[in-house]
Amino acid sequence: MTGRRIQIETKTCEFCGRVLPIKPKDTLKTYTERRFCNRTCKREWQYSCLSYRHCKLCNKPIPKDTSLSPYLYMKTLYCSTACKTAANPKLTGSPCCVKGCINPSVAKKLCWKHYRCFLRYGDPLAKKKKRLYPILHCKQCNEPFNPTGEYVLPNKLFCNGKCYGQYIRDTQATLFPEKHCEHCNSPLVRKIYACGQEESFAMFSQRRFCNRKCSAKSRGNTSK
Repeated sequence: MTGRRIQIETKTCEFCGRVLPIKPKDTLKTYTERRFCNRTCKREWQYSCLSYRHCKLCNKPIPKDTSLSPYLYMKTLYCSTACKTAANPKLTGSPCCVKGCINPSVAKKLCWKHYRCFLRYGDPLAKKKKRLYPILHCKQCNEPFNPTGEYVLPNKLFCNGKCYGQYIRDTQATLFPEKHCEHCNSPLVRKIYACGQEESFAMFSQRRFCNRKCSAKSRGNTSK
């Protein structure tokens, strides 16, 4: 068989005996150094070479779990969780001293839930306190709003995006100077479309005439 213009002799897997496939990116060195067809065969071969470990408490052989790496299997000390808790009574722990709670204690005879309440509020039975926010007033419409609402902007100055957009448009209108029609010299006003949206400042700054009649008359004068 050939692979990347190099003549390669086929090899077989050391565990299952199947022919090792040649991958498109294989070179002569990478193919000759490969020993197994996949990771499952490699792990099965590693476990077959390992001897059984025995439980530290009951001395029973620990079953081999191929889902774990051989390194973790060599560090396993007990055959089951029952043997592990029996050998280490601290893992079970006494129950929480709070009435009605069955969880094991972590510190000060309290479970993790009640101990965390004790650290935060000084009382293991304290309820979660709601954070109170001051009532703010919108900078545009001056109406009160909740600063933790879903549609509130990060700066917390406007109640929603509509007020924010209207405030930006009003401030931009004060910055731009007034424009006049080049034909009749009447002041230009921003258009309001049927959907209720105002004309953008980019389009307004490019407009030269108040309507189409003035535009046509100016073209007629220039053509003459």
